[in-house]
Amino acid sequence: MAFFLKAGYTWRSGSRGFVFDTASPQFGPMFYDGTTFELRNSRRDRYDAMDLAIRRTFAGKFEWFLGYTRSSTRSNAAVDYNLENPIFAPQMPGPFAWDTPNRVHMWGWVPMPKRMLPRRLEFLVRNTTAAYLVEYRTGFPFSVVDQEGFLVGDPNSWRFPNYFNVNLHLERQFRALHYLWAWRFGYNNLTGNLNANVVDNVTGTPKFLTYGRGQARAFSVRLRLLGRK
Repeated sequence: MAFFLKAGYTWRSGSRGFVFDTASPQFGPMFYDGTTFELRNSRRDRYDAMDLAIRRTFAGKFEWFLGYTRSSTRSNAAVDYNLENPIFAPQMPGPFAWDTPNRVHMWGWVPMPKRMLPRRLEFLVRNTTAAYLVEYRTGFPFSVVDQEGFLVGDPNSWRFPNYFNVNLHLERQFRALHYLWAWRFGYNNLTGNLNANVVDNVTGTPKFLTYGRGQARAFSVRLRLLGRK
């Protein structure tokens, strides 16, 4: 049995990156007047992150892990111009679309305790392990636009609801046809949390800030071949 502690700090900086910039500083309909999108190498990015983690191994093959990350991602050019989802606004600084200041994640696999059942029922958990994954993080940022596609406020100044997910599976090993196999079954998103990944970001519409769910609660089954043993 052993515990492992880890702490780290990551700093990344980029400069002279390519980005589309605009000569016009105007907002709203005035943005159309003589605006030219120019490809320049004026983009500057920065990423800072502090990581704390603890891990434990036991019984030679089982393990659990708990980690926390505090991070910040910023750019001086956060407006993403594209043809599929155009945004009309001057180029401005802000966080990246994948910015998540706080993230906690935990995973592991442990043997099912035989003592949880009467002796005559212990065969139900023999050669069975439980695998789990728990994750919580700040929701991703997004921008709000009006019905004509003009940016409202700063880029990526709104956020999705915080993300929370629990996956829990049980795996039982067995021998058949001279091979070792494993049945795994369990649930993804056990709590049925919304975990939105789409949103109506057009202000003034009836469904403004209506979120669409991500992965719903799902039951999964998997059969693995572990080899000849």
